[in-house]
Amino acid sequence: MINTEKFVERRKMLKLSQSDLCKDICTQSTLSKFENQQSVPTFEIMVQLCERLGLTLDDVFPVSRTHSVNQNEQYLKRLQHVLFHQDGQLSATLLAEADLNQFSHDEQNDYWLLTYFHLVILKRDFAQAHAIQKKLANRQLGAIQAAFFQATTMFYYHLKEDGRRANSIFSKLSQQQNQTDFSQQVGLQMGIFYLLAEFQLQNQNFSVAAQMAADGIDVAKINSTTLFLENFYWQLAQVGKQYHYQQIIMDELIESARIIAKIHNNQLILLSIRNYQSSKAEVSNGQSKRNAKEDYNISFSGN
Repeated sequence: MINTEKFVERRKMLKLSQSDLCKDICTQSTLSKFENQQSVPTFEIMVQLCERLGLTLDDVFPVSRTHSVNQNEQYLKRLQHVLFHQDGQLSATLLAEADLNQFSHDEQNDYWLLTYFHLVILKRDFAQAHAIQKKLANRQLGAIQAAFFQATTMFYYHLKEDGRRANSIFSKLSQQQNQTDFSQQVGLQMGIFYLLAEFQLQNQNFSVAAQMAADGIDVAKINSTTLFLENFYWQLAQVGKQYHYQQIIMDELIESARIIAKIHNNQLILLSIRNYQSSKAEVSNGQSKRNAKEDYNISFSGN
C-alpha cells in the first residue's frame, strides 16, 4: 500500500505547492496523478521527490519489511544504550556501521541525534558537532526529538562557554518538561533529564541539579528503565558533597551509582567513584584533594 497521505501531508507542512515540489524533477501532471493515486512515477523521480520532502522511499512505500524494521529498531536501541552508558569507543564503532538508506525519516532523525550527542558529550568534537547541528536544524523532528536536540545544543554552547545561549535553552526546556508525556521515547527523555541536571551541576546550581536528577529517577522508575540511572545517583552524590549530606545517605547514593554502573559497564562513573573514594582517603590522611567540579567533570566526559 502506498502512503500518499504522508507524502501530501509533508508537502503541505513544508508549504510547498505541487509546482514547487516537482520543479526540475518531473511535470506537475506526473506529481498530481501520484498524489491522486492514479499512477506511480519512476523510481528515479520518486527518490528525488522524497529527498526534497525529507522522506525516504520506505516512508511512502511501507511494504511489509518487518525484518528490516526490527533490525533498524534493534540497532538504534543498542546504539542508544551503549551511548547512554557512556561507552564512547563502542558507540563510534556502531555509528560507523549504520546504513542510512535502510532507515525511515524518523529513524534517520534518531541516528543523527545520537551522533550529535556522541560528538558533543563524549568526543567533544565541536567542528563535526556543528555540522550535525546544522543538519538537524533543517530536519523535521518530533517534539521529544526536538527537545533532545535542544538539550544537546545547550551543552554544546555550555562547553563553548556561551552561557547566554545555554541558559536561554535551559529555561525553555525546563518549562517544556512540565508538559511532556514521559511514556514516549523514554531513552531520549532520560537523556534530556541527564543533560539538564548535569548542566546545572556544572554551573554549581546544586539545588536545581538535585531536583532534575531526582525527577529523572522518578521517570526512570515509572517507565521501568535504568538508562542514566547511575548518572542521576552520582549527580545527587555530587550535590550531597556540597551540602554535606549525612554519610549514610552519601554511602547509599554512591553505592546505588556503583552497582548500576557496574551492570551497565559504565567505566566513567566507576572511575569517578574510585577517584572520589581515593581523594576521600587522602583527605583523611591530611593530603590535598581535587575540587568538586573536576570530580563530576570526569563522570561527564571521561576527560
